[in-house]
Parts: sequence; structure tokens; C-alpha cells
Amino acid sequence: MKARNGFVSNSSTTSFMVAVKDIKDAKVKIEGNIEDFAKYKITTVDELNEYFKKEYSWVDLKAIMGRGYGYDEAKKAIEGGKILLAGNFSSESDGLEVYLHGEGIRSVVDSDKVDVLSGE
Repeated sequence: MKARNGFVSNSSTTSFMVAVKDIKDAKVKIEGNIEDFAKYKITTVDELNEYFKKEYSWVDLKAIMGRGYGYDEAKKAIEGGKILLAGNFSSESDGLEVYLHGEGIRSVVDSDKVDVLSGE
């Protein structure tokens, strides 16, 4: 059985997760709002646990804590008062989403306001 390590990227989607103190700061450097692409808006540790269980089939969260899967960093961000937005960008869409898929989220966010926890 293969273990998944972190977020997965393939030719049609690119995963992301960011943490922000204020949801208004969840912006990219080009016109657009990350929240528009987020499948999940995570504000509590319970919601984070459900996200990891649902999206990554983790039944025992203790198995991933402290092992580099992004859970610990995400939990710390929530405990620090930040909001997590998680989703993916598709190359099979159009406009801004295709651009973000190609360029990656790190290249277009204001790093003073948005912490990219995972994603290219």
C-alpha cells in the first residue's frame, strides 16, 4: 500500500492550502481572490481533522502528526487565529484558474499576509 506524502499535483489540478489572519488578506498579486477557488474554508481544529480524514483518508490523525504531511503546520496556523483555505486549480478551466495552475500560488500571493502551507 502506498502512503501519500503531502499534497498531490498532476497535469489537471494543483492542490493548495494557505493560512491567513484575516480572510480579506487571502488575495493573489493579480486580480482574484483565493477564497473563490477554495473548496474548504477551515477555521477550527475539528474542521481541519475532518478535512484530513475526508480528503486524504486518514482515520488515525495521530499517524500523521509530526511526520511532514502539513497537518501540524495547519493546526498551528488555526491555533494562531488564521483561516485555512484549501482547494485546487485546474488546467482544464479558464482564465485566472489556469494561470494559477501553471504559475503556482507561491508566485502570486502577498507573502506578508498569506502563508502558503502547501502548493507550488
